[in-house]
Amino acid sequence: MSIMRTQFRLSGPVGAQTRIRREDTLRTKRALSRLGFLAQRSNSVSPIANTEMIEGLRAFQRKNGLVEDGAMAPGGPSERLIRAALAERESGSAGNDTASFRVSAS
Repeated sequence: MSIMRTQFRLSGPVGAQTRIRREDTLRTKRALSRLGFLAQRSNSVSPIANTEMIEGLRAFQRKNGLVEDGAMAPGGPSERLIRAALAERESGSAGNDTASFRVSAS
């Protein structure tokens, strides 16, 4: 029996022009790292939002056909798609390559 990690959920908006909550920065960086869109330079993830995180989010959005703005909101398409991608990766149905995922806008 495998243990699922906590679902990816934001408590506030994420973006370059936004004051990002510390916990959302950590969640976003960890998620993007697990999905192959953010290289970790060490074993720890910094709670400080940076250009690499925003660019990783843009790369994820680009690969998945979303608006490539480097921003996401709670309940929005980027958050839902990251959640779906993580769930698929954790279930073992995603291979070693980073796959594209589609989630309906509804």
